[in-house]
Amino acid sequence: MDNGSKNLKNGIGILGGTFDPIHSGHTEIALAVLNHYSLSRIYLVPVYKNPLRLHIQPVAEADDRFVMVHLATLGEPKVIVTGFEIERGRDIPEPSYTVHTLERYRARYQDLPLVLVVGADNVAFHKWHCAEDFPGLIDKIAIVSRPGFDKSLEESLEEVRSRQPALADLIEILAIVGNSASSA
Repeated sequence: MDNGSKNLKNGIGILGGTFDPIHSGHTEIALAVLNHYSLSRIYLVPVYKNPLRLHIQPVAEADDRFVMVHLATLGEPKVIVTGFEIERGRDIPEPSYTVHTLERYRARYQDLPLVLVVGADNVAFHKWHCAEDFPGLIDKIAIVSRPGFDKSLEESLEEVRSRQPALADLIEILAIVGNSASSA
């Protein structure tokens, strides 16, 4: 677990999710991480199908979720919404895996630090597709802690430490958002 931060200034943040719907907690997280690391921008990446929530049908269609995320971030020039996961999902209707998103950003921004932003409720990396590849793709995983997730967060972190120590080395816990709204 990283307590010191590699210089991430002017890097890129990546926050994926279903955003069904997007809420103030999502935008607060994006802005807090952007400011904490002095990133140049943060991308919000609405997914076509969330692999960790395949048993839950989104209420809003993918295009509607994209528009909602875009509208929610209009006043934030450093928060950029990208629809490439939704477009990819139309062509290949399978879950949107974070590793594919990270590969795309690493190829595009080879010389910039990349920060993956994850909510405290999604830290079970042993369930993520190819999470063992993350250390070669990103520089930091910013886990945003929220009230009510302390016990499950610590249990998930212990699992990461034991199964994926290289991944654990990238993690930094940020207790910067008090919003208790659930991510989606």
